[in-house]
Amino acid sequence: MPEEFFFETYRFSEDLDFTMIKPEHLDADFLKNVFSEIGEWIYEQTGIEIPPDKQDFEIYRNPRGQISCQGKISYKGPVSSTHGLPRIKIDLIADGRIVLPPVRAQIFHPYSDAPEDGIEVLAYNYIEAFAEKFRELAERTRPRDLYDVVHLYRNAEARPDPGRFMEVLRAKCEFKSIGVPRSIDLELHRASSRPGCSCFEARAADILRRTSIRTCRIAR
Repeated sequence: MPEEFFFETYRFSEDLDFTMIKPEHLDADFLKNVFSEIGEWIYEQTGIEIPPDKQDFEIYRNPRGQISCQGKISYKGPVSSTHGLPRIKIDLIADGRIVLPPVRAQIFHPYSDAPEDGIEVLAYNYIEAFAEKFRELAERTRPRDLYDVVHLYRNAEARPDPGRFMEVLRAKCEFKSIGVPRSIDLELHRASSRPGCSCFEARAADILRRTSIRTCRIAR
């Protein structure tokens, strides 16, 4: 299940994360066959080629000791590259804790080739996506996690009930065997990178600045 499909002009993500409903599908041969079929359909519909020999699926055990997969899929677009084919990275897990029932969500596709019925996928519930990002921010304090949490919180219309949010957050933290994050935990991370402006703060500011520029360009 893709985790986020809630905002247009959202920040650029370097990969696509999915939680597999059927763990038995985490098999390299199975994935190669499926993506070869998908590649043929995409080529027929768009002319974009996804060479079968440029698809790689690495099966490994994650820190929880469970099977996961990282896939790399190359494609040939309308403009040929002189520096190798561009790639899409896909992360697949089957042991993620899904607390709330998934929802059907529309992918934002503001182009003329969009299907009449849109493009619908099975995705995380908004509350679950919010709680997941909040846990990740406390656990690894990456600038992009801070941006995600701020962006989700600023969406006032979809902001979840605090009690329901805490219920889901506790379940997410229990799965990772960590405590529910507190504001003091984030302050400790911030203080550990001082004196002066921390790398965390500088990178977070840069992400916010670049995303704002990108949004303005698209709006034009």
